[in-house]
Amino acid sequence: MPPKKGRDQLFNKERPNPPPEVEEELLEKFSNFCDENDSQDLLASQLMMFFKQELKIPDRLLVNVVVSDYVIEGTEVVGFEEYLSKSGLLVVMRDNVRKIDEAWKLFIRHCKKKDKKPGDVSKDGVYSERIYLDDLISLQQILNDNTPRGLLIDMIEVATQGARPYVNYADFAMVMGKMGELNF
Repeated sequence: MPPKKGRDQLFNKERPNPPPEVEEELLEKFSNFCDENDSQDLLASQLMMFFKQELKIPDRLLVNVVVSDYVIEGTEVVGFEEYLSKSGLLVVMRDNVRKIDEAWKLFIRHCKKKDKKPGDVSKDGVYSERIYLDDLISLQQILNDNTPRGLLIDMIEVATQGARPYVNYADFAMVMGKMGELNF
């Protein structure tokens, strides 16, 4: 299924530019934070707290965040350009979290069918679930799909940028963005 026209662009760029309303929110939150802390900078040690408290990003979307990716090399200061582009993705996912939740729960329910009975996964536990190759193969069998296993491995590699042998909730959210399924 091809990405929805135009809505995939934010998630498929090396350095995405957030939509204007998201950029405005990011600028406002950054300015307010710096004013309240009598500083011109957001520090690496403050970034995760900033995401949670100021931007209200749910923990389940932050599991793949690497703080050093935001920091100006050789400093502890968060680079403003990195903050804008990468945080913009998090805000768009935050704003679509219900849609992501529904799709993730459906995916988990069908991928993990052999392991669990319906309702086995707790409300919070569903977000810590991981999709491995075996889970995709199970889903493939349920759907009577003939997709080559190499392609399934490639799907996991693309979703995680080669970082893990499984897909977690945050990876799944990024894939939905890359497919143009998230609204902004």
